[in-house]
This record gives sequence, structure tokens and C-alpha cells, in this order.
Amino acid sequence: MAKTIFNTSEKSNFILNLTSEKYSEMASLSLILTCLLVSLATIPCEFNIEKISYPIISGALAVCGVICMILSIIAFIKGYVKKKKLIPVLSFGGMILWGIISLFDSYDMAVAFYGFDGRGEGLLAIIFYFCFLVTASAISEDKFRIRVFDSLTAMGIINSLWAVPQIFIDSMPSKYDYIVSAGDVNACSGLSQSPLFLAMVLSLALVSALTGSILFEGKKRRIIYTVSSVLFGFVMIFTYSLISLVGIALSVIAVTVTVFVKKSPKINFLKPAGVIVSALCAVLLINSGAVCENSEYSTHDGALMWFDSFNRIGSSGNFNPKDFDIENTAEVYSYLSSGTLDIIKKYPLTGTGAENLVYPQLHSSYRIIENSGTFDKNYNEYLYVCATRGIPSLIFFIAVLVSVIYIGFRKLKANKNDVCTYISMCITLCGVILFFIGAGNITFSPLFWIFSGLLISGKSDTIPEKS
Repeated sequence: MAKTIFNTSEKSNFILNLTSEKYSEMASLSLILTCLLVSLATIPCEFNIEKISYPIISGALAVCGVICMILSIIAFIKGYVKKKKLIPVLSFGGMILWGIISLFDSYDMAVAFYGFDGRGEGLLAIIFYFCFLVTASAISEDKFRIRVFDSLTAMGIINSLWAVPQIFIDSMPSKYDYIVSAGDVNACSGLSQSPLFLAMVLSLALVSALTGSILFEGKKRRIIYTVSSVLFGFVMIFTYSLISLVGIALSVIAVTVTVFVKKSPKINFLKPAGVIVSALCAVLLINSGAVCENSEYSTHDGALMWFDSFNRIGSSGNFNPKDFDIENTAEVYSYLSSGTLDIIKKYPLTGTGAENLVYPQLHSSYRIIENSGTFDKNYNEYLYVCATRGIPSLIFFIAVLVSVIYIGFRKLKANKNDVCTYISMCITLCGVILFFIGAGNITFSPLFWIFSGLLISGKSDTIPEKS
């Protein structure tokens, strides 16, 4: 007989009678919605409908975040967040609590809480990311975990199919077809708002698709994953970014290690080879002048960074040619890191406030775009967290990452056949590395935290006690 409280109806006590399997199904559906909806919500932005586009994107994140917030509360009530998972959960909680302290010491409290218009990664978004991690971590059934991997591949396909016309069709709406210093490049941003953010998103999708095409069962799924990975590798080249090259390299390394570790048939080496060939074909198309006037492939990270922040949303001033060579990627990253370290030295404890990085750099005007050389993203998430929310936040951030990876390794040591944990490990490690040269954003960060949560999910008995 179903349990009830105070003789109320069974329906009113659905939480009390909720099984682990039913919860896993509900959680997986909410995470699938998150993977797809945030990207789809950027479509109005692609058609330059700014008045409604940015609120729609933030609204999509909020809808998914609130759903996962409810599911997170249920997970705690039902005891699905085991004590073995408490270190990453409590560390993330500490990051949020310190973020609240940083909020009250920020330059602009509204921006620190809601995020800059067009970015949307304030404290509220960070709270939602916590809920994504907790919800994902409480999924116990592999069949529901696999559905989330499928949604990541689907999201990569949607972004890629939107990006292909941006590359080849001049009439397709794209903000990055022409960029200062590089000229006509037809850089694609898909539904990720920036080519650099698209490169980060597709890096996760590529790692998942390549390793999944080897480890998951089902001929249909393996074929879809393999074909998708070739598509992702091709599109990533047209983001003209260091991030895309690193992402492709990480995926090739991950699948190569997988073939050896899992003793998979050597024919599977053809899969990363296919990604490399597709990427090389993209480079040849660029060098032949077939897709743009700029007939030599090179990375344009700096120009894309400032085009995104200055031209797209006005969250920074334009770059100053006197500061660095915009086409020299090493100089660009050095300039950003140096400026961010100066801010950290000035505000080591509470930072500037979430998404407030640009404000201490203002030197000519209270209007952000009139201050040349300023930036709102420094493309190193570790320094960014430290600069915007203080050194304690960085410590909590690193604690979350280290603890989920540690738990994941212990799970794999206990059960080498846990495919979902293995692929989640590859995805999480990819994200951790990309954070050294990339920035958290509203399309990438939810995915990263979902799969970090999946890394510590699964049957509770697969997470061994510390010896």
C-alpha cells in the first residue's frame, strides 16, 4: 500500500512515493530540455530581434533552472544525494554563498545577480548550474543517463546545421561574416551567440559522440554518433579559434585512449581519422577561397572576442591596436590574463561581482563602449571566477572540479564497465581543460555542469567508500 501523510491522497504524496527510477526519468527529461531549449532560444537573436531575444534566452535558462531546482529539492528529500557526493555539492554551495557576499560588494548588483544583458551569467545562473549538477547526480538508471548523452549529440547537430548556412550562404543572418582585421571569413556561431562559444559547445559534443560511437550499444546510435562527429569536426574549423583546435585534439586523444583502454577493435581508429579528415577538408575549402575572400586559414580569437563583446552586445569597448596585435592569439590571451590579474590584486577577497569584470577597467567614460581596450570576458574561467567573485570562490570552484573527477575515477576503478561514467569523465576533463582558454557562457556552462553531475551519478553502490 502506498504511503501517505495525515491520511491525504496518494496523488498529493507523490514525492513520498516517488521511486528512484521515476525520479531518474523526470530528471533526464528536465536535463534534455535544458540541453536543447537554451540553444533554440537564441534563434530570435540570429534574426537581430534584440528587444525580445536576450530575455527569451535568459527565460529559457530560468525555466529549466526552476524545474531542476524543484528536482534538486526532491533529490535531497528522498536521499538521492548520498554522502559520497557531498564534497562537490557542498563546495558548489560554498561558491554560491560566497557569490552572495560578492554580490553585495559588486559594482552593479543587478548585473551581478541577473547577468549582463546578452550574457546572462549572474549569480542566479550559477544557482541554476548548481541545480543542474545536483539533478544530474541523482539519476540512477543508465537508460536515462544515455538519453542525456543523446540530447547532447542532438544539440550539437542542431547547432551545426544552423552553422553550415552561415558558412556558405551570404544571405544567412550571421554577425561574424566580416570581422575587423581578418576581413571576410564567414565565421559561424551556430545557436551559441559566438564562434568561440560554439567551439566550446561542439568540443563537448564531439568528445561525447566519438567515445559514445565506440562504447554505446545499438548500431543506429553508433552510426548517428559517428556521422555527427564528422560534422562537428568540419564545422568547428569555421569558428577560426584556438578553442576548436584544442577541442578536436582532445576528442582525438580521448577516443584513441578509449580504443586502447577498452581494447576496442582497431577499426575504430577510422572514427577519429574521419574527424581529422573532415577538419582538413574545411581548411582546404578556406585556403581555396571557396567559402570566403580570406583564402588562408588562421585563428582569429582576438577579433572574435571583441566583435562579440563590443559589436554584438556592447559589454566592452573596442580593442586598442596599441595594446597588442589582435591577430596574434598568444598576445591576446597574455593581454587578457595580465589585465585580469591586476583586477584580482585589487579585489582579491570578493572580486568585482559576477559579470562585473569590465567596470574597474573604465577609464574614459561611464559608457562602456567608449572605453577602448576593455573586456568583459578574459577567456580563462579560473582567473575569471577569481576576478569576479574572489579567491574563495576560485577555491570552491576548483574543489568542485577536483572532487567530481576524483569520485568519477573511483567509480571507474570499482566498475570498469560503467560506460556512462567513462564518457562523462571524458566530457568533464575536456571542459576543465577548455576553461583555461575559454569562458563560461549560457550555452556551454549548463552542459558542462550537467555532465559533471552525470559523472557522479548512477547506482549508489558503484561509488565505493573511501578506504
